Amino acid sequence: MPCVRISAESRLTSPLKTHSCTGKCPGHLSASAAGLTAPGVAGAGAAGAPFSCSRWWWLLKMRWPPARPPLPLPPRPPVKTPPGAGAASSSPGSSRSPSSLLGLWSLRSERSFSPVIASGGPADRGAPPGRLAAAGGSRSRCGGTRHSEPRRRVPSRQHPPRKQPGPSRLRGADSQPTSGRSAQRPGRAAILSKRSRERDAAGGGARAPATSREQGGPAGRGEVGVELAEGRNVTVHIPLSPERRAQCVPLPASATTPAPPLGLIERTIKPVMCGSVGTALFSVHSRICCAGSYSCQHQPLSSVPLPPQLPMEKAEDGSQGFLPPFEHFATQAIHVGQEPEQWTSMAVVPPISLSTTFKQQAPGQHCGFEYSRSGNPTRNCLEKAVAALDGAKYCLAYASGLAATMNIAHLLKMGDTVICMDDVYGGTNRYFRKVASRMGLKITFVDCSKLECLEAAITPDTKLVWLETPTNPTLKVIDIQGCADVIHKHKDIILVVDNTFMSAYFQRPLSLGADICMYSATKYMNGHSDVVMGLVSVNCDDLYERLKFLQNALGAVPSPFDCYLCNRGLKTLQIRMKQHFYNALAVAQYLESNPRVEKVIYPGLPSHPQHELMKRQATGCPGMVTFYIKGNLEHSEIFLKNLKLFALAESLGGYESLAEHPAIMTHASIPEEEREVLGINDTLIRLSIGLEDAQDILEDLEQALKAAVPEHMVRN
Repeated sequence: MPCVRISAESRLTSPLKTHSCTGKCPGHLSASAAGLTAPGVAGAGAAGAPFSCSRWWWLLKMRWPPARPPLPLPPRPPVKTPPGAGAASSSPGSSRSPSSLLGLWSLRSERSFSPVIASGGPADRGAPPGRLAAAGGSRSRCGGTRHSEPRRRVPSRQHPPRKQPGPSRLRGADSQPTSGRSAQRPGRAAILSKRSRERDAAGGGARAPATSREQGGPAGRGEVGVELAEGRNVTVHIPLSPERRAQCVPLPASATTPAPPLGLIERTIKPVMCGSVGTALFSVHSRICCAGSYSCQHQPLSSVPLPPQLPMEKAEDGSQGFLPPFEHFATQAIHVGQEPEQWTSMAVVPPISLSTTFKQQAPGQHCGFEYSRSGNPTRNCLEKAVAALDGAKYCLAYASGLAATMNIAHLLKMGDTVICMDDVYGGTNRYFRKVASRMGLKITFVDCSKLECLEAAITPDTKLVWLETPTNPTLKVIDIQGCADVIHKHKDIILVVDNTFMSAYFQRPLSLGADICMYSATKYMNGHSDVVMGLVSVNCDDLYERLKFLQNALGAVPSPFDCYLCNRGLKTLQIRMKQHFYNALAVAQYLESNPRVEKVIYPGLPSHPQHELMKRQATGCPGMVTFYIKGNLEHSEIFLKNLKLFALAESLGGYESLAEHPAIMTHASIPEEEREVLGINDTLIRLSIGLEDAQDILEDLEQALKAAVPEHMVRN
């Protein structure tokens, strides 16, 4: 069959040469299927000779058909994406109509179209054929067959000058153009060259001749981005596959609107400014230029998909009720105690002081340090930083969280009574029950979430009340200020709050009336699962002096290297806790809607009984989520064994996601009958949500739940 070959030097005004073709050469389009003609071609009949090209980019170079007004878009009918769209490729003889090909960018890859507003560079010129520059956005599922064929270039158009040339800006889709001529054009030509934009800005009326960049080859992402950034529409044509094109029927031409090219997918991208999230959205309109399948589909896309705002981020306007973030938190975490002037080297990063002893100027005259157990420069940096983050005057670091607990317990004497929250960390419960009690201390476990129970438990011998909020693992929330008001009616009672789950970023117990705030810094405060450490913060001078003496006398101090690591972890505490909150809230909402889950416990959910209390005394929620799975112990074990992303391990608060079974692991030391009263049964599972992508976390939970709980249990 005759086939047209266009030389690289040819233009539409140049004569076209033909050659004999069997239709099997790579890249050729079937002339009979394309149905396009080129008048005046040598050897053509009265109706003109059919044409094709030897490679796809000649379609772009030909600039065929000649320039004409844009096709008016019809009203958008609702188009439903067929089930399973995008999963199968089309084949010859498929009965699926071309309209089923409609959707967002139907490429063979799974990447969605997301224009990048950036300047195009040399790398852009090498973009793969058949697609605009794409950026990582949310994945889109396209109906029908995915195509990787190139788009067809739209003829050049004249553009009116901009009245006030200046930096490009996003303009809403509803904004009216300032020029009457442009107001008559709902769709603008796709890719403008730099020369044409300069002529427009300078006031030139007629469009300059097409540049070599416009005549062929894919456009750089910068050119597309500038078009969208300036509020212009971008229209591109993508040829269908030969098999699908054979099923198309040409649209008839009218007196005012020429017939569109046959068998092309036309897409018009309109920039829209979304003020609520402060980013650009793109309305993508798609249609097939084919009689009987003239359809349009609309869906907004975002160049950078943004998750919904977290409740804590809305706290300042009171829309969610959480306390506003503590002022200057990140600045204090980075700079307090880290002053370079304290070192002769002026080191910006505090050095690790590994020396165990320090030279004295004279007997008994030291420069602040004499022995590393009593004090260490690296440990001092950490203690100053934590004190600032807690809003405290003093902080002391210990070798572990339980070492801190032991030092606090040594403030008491034989015969004193300790009231401890009944639902606490298993190690705390074990220490009070099996260690402190043998030292002569009386231990009473009380549900301190009920203030009347706490008040009823106080006796003249009560000297210390130990709270943990949220509790571990059932996540009860305790009213710290309410407990402080009850306790401080009595003299000489110390209120201790274990703030491990919340960290200094979400909660400051000292400002709510607590006397001591303690942490297992192994968890969120360090946040990297590579340090075992405890921290204690106080405001009272007398308490500090007593605890400082015990720190040195008992000797449970951390190593300088551990202090350095924890000090470094504090620098990212703010951004880590925000992401923990975001991921945990997503997990809690997912689990709450999953039929394989019996109950979800998360203080950030409105369903939590102390949700309002949590909002009154905290700036947000941590990454700890507890839930009851349907079934029994066997189902819990199957779930934990099938987790892929989560690690089955104790501890919490690190950047990685962890899962554990409290009844068997962290709280196994608590008697079984007491565990049942607390709700720590065989179906309770505790999750420490890490910093991974939320979607990956949810997918791992989904597959593990499906493996653990069969379908018939869900239906029942």
